[in-house]
Amino acid sequence: LGGDSILSLQIVAQARRAGWQLTPRQMFERQSIAQLAGVVQALDQEAAAAQVRGPAEGEVPLLPIQAEFFGMEMAARHHWNQSVLLQSREPLDTKALRQALGVLVQHHDGLRLRYSQQAQGQWTQRYEPVPEAQLQELLWVRRAKDEAGIEALCDEAQRSLDLERGPLMRALVVQVEDGRWLLLLAIHHLVVDGVSWRILLEDLQAAYRASLAGRSAELPARSSSYRDWAQALQGYAQANAEELAYWQQALGHAETASLPCANPQGSRRASDQASVNVTLDAATTQRLLKDAPAAYRTQVNDLLLTALARALCGWSGQASVLVDLEGHGREDIFEGMDLSRTVGWFTSVYPVALAPRGEIGDALKRVKEQLRQVPNKGLGHGVFQYLGSDAQRQAIEALPRAQVVFNYLGQFDGSFDEQALWRPAAQGGGQAMGGDAPQAHEFAINARVYEGELSLAVSYGRERHREEDVRAWTHRLREELLALVAHCTGGASGVTPSDFALAALTQAQLDALLDVLPSEAQKVQDLYPLSPMQQGMLFHSVYDGGGTAYVTQLRIDVQGLEVQRFR
Repeated sequence: LGGDSILSLQIVAQARRAGWQLTPRQMFERQSIAQLAGVVQALDQEAAAAQVRGPAEGEVPLLPIQAEFFGMEMAARHHWNQSVLLQSREPLDTKALRQALGVLVQHHDGLRLRYSQQAQGQWTQRYEPVPEAQLQELLWVRRAKDEAGIEALCDEAQRSLDLERGPLMRALVVQVEDGRWLLLLAIHHLVVDGVSWRILLEDLQAAYRASLAGRSAELPARSSSYRDWAQALQGYAQANAEELAYWQQALGHAETASLPCANPQGSRRASDQASVNVTLDAATTQRLLKDAPAAYRTQVNDLLLTALARALCGWSGQASVLVDLEGHGREDIFEGMDLSRTVGWFTSVYPVALAPRGEIGDALKRVKEQLRQVPNKGLGHGVFQYLGSDAQRQAIEALPRAQVVFNYLGQFDGSFDEQALWRPAAQGGGQAMGGDAPQAHEFAINARVYEGELSLAVSYGRERHREEDVRAWTHRLREELLALVAHCTGGASGVTPSDFALAALTQAQLDALLDVLPSEAQKVQDLYPLSPMQQGMLFHSVYDGGGTAYVTQLRIDVQGLEVQRFR
């Protein structure tokens, strides 16, 4: 099947809508339709109807990523958004759009979260009803003559959000003199992430189409609430206390030397950020997504991070590099928790020490294993840091910090197909965050696939790094990606210990075993340890090679047997 973890969440949601029940874990453990057919279950419609969730209410504990946000010093805390500027295929009906936006806010409880700072300085969040007047003001309608006018209007909309009183989403329709109709959606990052955007864009189109047709919008039922997840995480640090040892061992000896920096005194503010883009054409992207992962049973992230680590280590001269990874955070670890259609900021950020040196195939296998060893997709790192005991928090704080953050946002083509009412506009949608917003990393890499092509946007401080230096190592990043795709689609193959977790073999033991049958290695589906009874049988069979104690024979008399057909 291929794909990625974000795509799997979309498939789970679509399957549920069609009456089938799957989990993200099943999607990854069974990578073919035939295998999934063995575990998929028909949804009990009556039971599902009885469990329909109403609007969420009350106070919500902060998630680790939110606690990190409130721990940063910034003046314009209300101006830290994610946004998308869309171009409509036809003139927009603003009345229908305003109605659809109201449906969206009322249905997705995360958009009703409000924030307040207590006297002691800590921040809290809770669900609040949205006044009718505010619902009517969600949409601004403006006109613009040119690109400068569009940008000014978008900047104004980006600055218009209010953490305490709302709204936390602003929609802006711009009718341009040249006939274009643009739609900006700006949402404060506290209540939205990459998975949420896919849900919101799909539901907004459905609600808008219903409004145009004079029908009431019927959106899919709510999944578990942000509050459900936040409360479930409160006991994670205590229940998984042994996981802390992994982080201390994995990061305690990580490379601590800084990456090259031309001017360490340079600004880290958002207003001083620059960007370099790395792209792959559609044919190479297709090979990266569909063909290359089969060689070493990898995922797209394994390939991207191997290329990134090799480029950074080649630039810095270091043997390894520490990278913060952003995951979607919606891990399948709590029984009965379904977040496939929940809007909110679930992102988990966790560091991984990557050692990508050496032959390219060995490097890919090594990085793959380093990523597979991370427990629960890194969820615990942030939990220990912000929700753990004092000792757990101090242990995490003592570990080295990454200077690079990487986020693979997945494939966006499904959100903007030929049936979509709008598609991303060519120009930007204004400043998504205030100019004084601090940037925690030297480099932030955001990768995504759109219109069949992979692009990686590398952001950095223009006062801290020379553009030619950044372009040099990002050029090497592209070359490493091309080399990986060529290697993996050129006949290379291999397996690693995580492919056969029950066998508990090292890479050296696995290589020695499969050297006996190299042409069959890729056909090995799994390896299992012997049961105690089998261990005893094997011992006696080896000890007494001529023995027949464990040889079973069965004789059957058959008449009329066609020997050739039987053979």
